[in-house]
Amino acid sequence: MRKITIIALFILFFCFVAFSGAVIHEYGHVITILACGGEVQEVGIWPGVIVYPKLDWWWGGEDWDGRIAWYGAKLPEEPWKAGLCDLMGSGATTIVGYLVLLTVLIFRPNKWKWAALAMMVVVYSSDLPMYAIFPRLGLRAVAFIGGPEPEPLIGALAMGMPEWVFYVLVVLDVLLVGGLLLYSVLRLRGNNDKSELAVSGTARPCTKAEQHRPKFS
Repeated sequence: MRKITIIALFILFFCFVAFSGAVIHEYGHVITILACGGEVQEVGIWPGVIVYPKLDWWWGGEDWDGRIAWYGAKLPEEPWKAGLCDLMGSGATTIVGYLVLLTVLIFRPNKWKWAALAMMVVVYSSDLPMYAIFPRLGLRAVAFIGGPEPEPLIGALAMGMPEWVFYVLVVLDVLLVGGLLLYSVLRLRGNNDKSELAVSGTARPCTKAEQHRPKFS
């Protein structure tokens, strides 16, 4: 029963993190578009949750084209600003992923809190590499669902960044996040080992008889 409860909580929390990741991604677009002088009419997340300009519900299952989220907007006319608006969807989740990772490294949470935060890091940080790589392989952003275009790459190219530079940065991002997560895992295991040694090495309190027993050298 305990295992079933843990699995159910894991699935529920994963769904929450995935949904929050989609919200962060879309609001990354929204904030950037508005900051660059564009206009945003509506932002929604499948299966029909409207998250901008107000919370609402719309079921458009018959028109679903496989995307996780969508937005209707008028982008800025300058190419680099329009490119930045495209890039900052995955850019926003990447930034939040690094903030959560920084929280893990600074506050050193216990294993359950670490597991929850690590899941957030993985989900948020995987947005950029998946969106940049999978559509180039003929897939969608999340393998079989999500956007069919490499949105962050399109944005980077519109900003004048060479494609090879973009992919080098993506690889470095993946290596950095993976390396820091591995470091936090090793540090967590080391702390657990020290705790176990401290518990096993705790001296047994002496009884009254032992306290008055004569000692010979």
